[in-house]
Amino acid sequence: MDNKNYDEMLWYQTSDGYWRNKKHGRQHTYVYEKLTGCKVFPHQVIHHMDGDRSNNTAGNLVYLTKSQHAYLHSKTRSKETKEKLSIANIGKKRSEETKEKMSNSRIGKKRSYETNEKIWCGHIQNGPQKNNLSGYKGVCQSGKKWAVQINNNKVREYLGCYSTPLEAAIIYNQRAKELWGSETYQNIIER
Repeated sequence: MDNKNYDEMLWYQTSDGYWRNKKHGRQHTYVYEKLTGCKVFPHQVIHHMDGDRSNNTAGNLVYLTKSQHAYLHSKTRSKETKEKLSIANIGKKRSEETKEKMSNSRIGKKRSYETNEKIWCGHIQNGPQKNNLSGYKGVCQSGKKWAVQINNNKVREYLGCYSTPLEAAIIYNQRAKELWGSETYQNIIER
């Protein structure tokens, strides 16, 4: 892939290793949007699977939320980097109000591995959220199209964009059945 002249536009490499263009921003986001036809919003991140910021090929780019991206990088940080971050946070002061809010938010909540697994696996039995515009689980509007996403082992899998929510729901059902069998939640398809 020719990063410098991708899509017949001039791109430049920044000091942090990303390829950018003044009109389109980061090249990997532009490539992902062009390949999938779905817009990447500010709360979303396009991650390089191999860690090489200049490798913007389709097979190397994956969609994640910012929290998933942060979680992924926290697992891959070296011990040295974690120590530096911990030293940087020493001496940071929190107001009494902030401390109280933090402690109150934990009251009555279990923080065990089992609890976290139930939260992550809850999508197997649960239907669409109440604020879902499409009416189907795993289907959300992205511009004029409907995007399909499914959580697989704590990583969001992007399944494409479709013209109607019905088409997208069918794709979600097929993938959910592949991952978890017939016991999983299936969108109710009315034709």
